[in-house]
Amino acid sequence: MAIYSLNHKSIGKTPHRAGRAGAHIRYISRRSAEPMIIADLIPTDWRDAKRWIDQQEKAGRKNERVADLIMVALPIELNREQRYQLVKSYLQRLTKGKVPSYAAIHQEGEDEHNPHAHILIRDKSPLEGRRVLLMSERGSTARIRREWSQEASMALKRAGHDITLDHRSNQGRGIDQVPGRHRGWKRKKNPEPKITYKNIPEFTPL
Repeated sequence: MAIYSLNHKSIGKTPHRAGRAGAHIRYISRRSAEPMIIADLIPTDWRDAKRWIDQQEKAGRKNERVADLIMVALPIELNREQRYQLVKSYLQRLTKGKVPSYAAIHQEGEDEHNPHAHILIRDKSPLEGRRVLLMSERGSTARIRREWSQEASMALKRAGHDITLDHRSNQGRGIDQVPGRHRGWKRKKNPEPKITYKNIPEFTPL
């Protein structure tokens, strides 16, 4: 059954951990994951996208927020095309086409029963050179979570499923129950040797 799971974090510009946004793009676009890519105002090819975000990071301010990362669990009830359209609609709702975004949907192979999407957003307008979405402001994560639950619920309804996802915690919904946890797929005993990010452990597979 469809579950609600959304994680939001950011990548800041720090001298000793430079290139993390580019490394993330490389990781989520790896061939073994068979990703479906959705890109807007940023190159679709991961090599070009990585070069682009690396250049943005180098040109940015010393303490700049390089990118926001969002990972969402996709409803198992939807088919591959419906999940693609859901992520595309959600990105349009979040960015309104004003800032660069790059998403990779994982739903093949080992992720067939754990469909999810990795989203990277660069909150800086290419035209105006300023932040537009204000994703670091107070309440922004709550808004991001709420809008995902609304988009996912609408997608499920369009697909004929009587399922509504709720972004609120059990406590916020008045449910006296320990919430479940989205664990994702189990780590391989022998992960791919070329995809290693020793300095960014938060990007290891779920």
